[in-house]
Amino acid sequence: MAFHREIARISGNPIYPAIVESLFRWAADYYRPVVRAPGAEELTLAEHSSIVDAIEKGDEEAASRAMQAHLGRASKLYSALKMRESLALHETR
Repeated sequence: MAFHREIARISGNPIYPAIVESLFRWAADYYRPVVRAPGAEELTLAEHSSIVDAIEKGDEEAASRAMQAHLGRASKLYSALKMRESLALHETR
């Protein structure tokens, strides 16, 4: 989470840190299962590395693409977990 907080902080946009904190509160129930999914941690670290590399090079376009890919993948994982939870809840009724 520190990675995302730092990216938000260095963006210079005061809204981004607030958005990151809101997302963390929302995702708290899902974070651990997503991060601990087989292969997810290595993939996440590789994505973070791509983002940092682009920022260090000053390549805004590459940083934006890398962050969009990272957040898009995470969004799909969170959505899948939410769907799985909904189905499990529905099956228990």
